[in-house]
Amino acid sequence: MKITWHGHAFIEIQVAGKQILIDPFITGNPFTKTKPEDFNPDYILLTHSHHDHVGDTEE
Repeated sequence: MKITWHGHAFIEIQVAGKQILIDPFITGNPFTKTKPEDFNPDYILLTHSHHDHVGDTEE
């Protein structure tokens, strides 16, 4: 298992060949150098519907 904090509330978990993103606030997040196209998640978990948690979910 690998857990990566990408800033703010954005967390990436890689486990058993799966990628899970929690609150994928990427664009406009000053703490991450990643882009939405850097990810191909199997699952996305949103803790609540504020823009800084929903972030790039639709991308």
